[in-house]
Amino acid sequence: MANELPTPDSTTPGTSPAAPGTSDQQADWQKQAGEWQKRFTGLQSKYQQEQQKWVADTGKLADYEANLTKVTGEREALALTYKSTQEALDAAKTESEVAIANLNRLKILTQPEYIDLLTFETKGLLPDGDGDELKAKLTEFKNVLTATGKAAVQQVSSSAPPPPPSPAPDKSLKEIDNQIYEALKNGDSAKYEELRKRRLALVAKK
Repeated sequence: MANELPTPDSTTPGTSPAAPGTSDQQADWQKQAGEWQKRFTGLQSKYQQEQQKWVADTGKLADYEANLTKVTGEREALALTYKSTQEALDAAKTESEVAIANLNRLKILTQPEYIDLLTFETKGLLPDGDGDELKAKLTEFKNVLTATGKAAVQQVSSSAPPPPPSPAPDKSLKEIDNQIYEALKNGDSAKYEELRKRRLALVAKK
């Protein structure tokens, strides 16, 4: 009929009708939110584990650095000790070689054919060398000395006047001794006699 009233809606007064699918969307959101919460919780746990591991590794690194510093210091100390020990060993070796050389030289000089030259050795007039080289030089020195002595005896026997003494030179005894050695080596008896007197005069003034 035209005058019939509209049938009232059964919806509760004051509420809007529910949109289709709204309940399903809320369920999906809640489900996703739950999954996100689980992921967050898992990631947070993982983060905490990694942080603890990082702290532990940092502590180990500090220990390693401390040990490295200690070992480096010990190595440097050992290097210095080795260096000083090596230097002391080298010095002792050098001293030993010098002592052995001097001993070998003395053994040669104390042989019967050279023992009368020890006086010249104490004055530093004998030539350097060792072994057969030294023996050859000592033999030559002795021959020159013998020849010079004979020449001096012949000069005295012939009453030849000795050369006049020269004024005392401004030279040390060591220099005069070296000149005496050269005179003996060259067989210059006159030069030897002159130097001998100059040496005696110099010693007398002292």
